[in-house]
Amino acid sequence: MGVWTIWIGIMHLMFSSWAQPPSPTVIDRIEAVVEGRPITLSDVELEKSLARLSPSVFSPFETRRKQPLQFLIEIQLLRHLAGDVPLYQPNEQEIRKRTKIIYDQLETQPMVYAYFMMKHAVNDDRLARVIKNVIIAEKYAIRNLGKGSNESANELAERYRIWIERIKANANFQYAER
Repeated sequence: MGVWTIWIGIMHLMFSSWAQPPSPTVIDRIEAVVEGRPITLSDVELEKSLARLSPSVFSPFETRRKQPLQFLIEIQLLRHLAGDVPLYQPNEQEIRKRTKIIYDQLETQPMVYAYFMMKHAVNDDRLARVIKNVIIAEKYAIRNLGKGSNESANELAERYRIWIERIKANANFQYAER
């Protein structure tokens, strides 16, 4: 039992650790699933930032954005209902205009836009898709509820709340288990 036993023991310890699979690493966390599409924690964090940078043209959305997960669930539901109907699809100019609003606010200091994109792990294409989904949801809501020109912002917000709750009651979504 001398040197060879010790040597074999050391070799066993060294090589057996290589055979172990790496421990799992959480990359992102699913917060909810809406009509089969996940909403992740990174989506929620991105929405928190976008809410400050890109105001909605539909006033009830601004109130709803204070609860980013709920807002994203609503956006996903409205996006699902709108489907690919051309009436709700924004053109490239509308998407570029919203993207430029964000860019103009972030470019005030060097590297801020790049930091924002890196922090949220988005590129220009993904950011454009997120903005496109919000615009589609806005168009769908406005088309179905109107902009409320003859009512106060609070009345429109209340009408939206009742409408979206009815949609949620018939929708396929669930929160992730914790």
